[in-house]
Amino acid sequence: MKNYLSLLLLWGITFDIIAQPHWVAFTDTTPSCPQISLQSSSNQEVRYLIQIPGMYQESVTVGFDTYQRISLPNNGVWGINGYPELPAIVKMIAVPECDLITITYLVTDSIVLSNYTIFPMPISVEDTLNKALIEQFFKIDSIYMVNKFFPEEDYKILSDGYMRNQRITQLAAYPIKYNPVTGQLIAYTEIEVSLSFQNAYENVNITNGLLSNITKSTLLNYNLYNDQLPPYPVGTPGSVSWITMTSPDDANNIVADYLIITDDPFFSPHSPALQQLANHRAYFNGFDVVIVSVDNILDPNLNFEPPPKSRRDSFVKQI
Repeated sequence: MKNYLSLLLLWGITFDIIAQPHWVAFTDTTPSCPQISLQSSSNQEVRYLIQIPGMYQESVTVGFDTYQRISLPNNGVWGINGYPELPAIVKMIAVPECDLITITYLVTDSIVLSNYTIFPMPISVEDTLNKALIEQFFKIDSIYMVNKFFPEEDYKILSDGYMRNQRITQLAAYPIKYNPVTGQLIAYTEIEVSLSFQNAYENVNITNGLLSNITKSTLLNYNLYNDQLPPYPVGTPGSVSWITMTSPDDANNIVADYLIITDDPFFSPHSPALQQLANHRAYFNGFDVVIVSVDNILDPNLNFEPPPKSRRDSFVKQI
């Protein structure tokens, strides 16, 4: 019974922001985003420089405790629910086909800050009244008693895949470390990052057809573009629809000339790059474009037949 009551109390905890975010200067007193500068890009190596002028900080009170919540403008966070929530800088990088990618992460400047109690990464729960996700305070006390810096790694490859023809790597850098016992922050204000490619057997940039321009705007080091796009729309423009199904029968009502099945992070929230692609197909080709999340298709509540590994095919056949 005691464990049950503790769980209820944990989920009932809320938190309040007690001060507006203020700028903590590292190298520049004027608030600005981290600067990412591409130094070189070839079939042998991609190098870029990260410079961090400062961070935003706000105070958050939970019960009788006060935490600092920190962030880098226009960037995400690292963390496991209940662990200290710390900034991350994520870049998508064009890489060649090769046998091995080796990453070098060199810190060339840093500062140390003291007396911090970093806010733990909250969990997301459903606000049934407003039909939205809200943040719920969640802290793993045992983690805050560990005398070491988090995160332990300086960087991590989040994904390695393709954007149509172009091979890409998504690399996260973790420039701010936190020790919950000493209360110290170490901020790396300048970092040199390099990716070296062993036995590369294709160019670092591959022509990506109609996606070349989108690829250029998305990746750090893609410099090709498609100047062969038709200058005028063809026929009557089509439509673009983002669809979430609630039953298998909904698939029978979908009318699409061009179907995009995407990973959920690109669907919610709607990816601007994906919207641009869909708008292009609708405007230049006259297609009715439908965008659906793969997570929605694989939702067991929809029960597409045959079995789960073929749900996508079953869904497509019903359109």
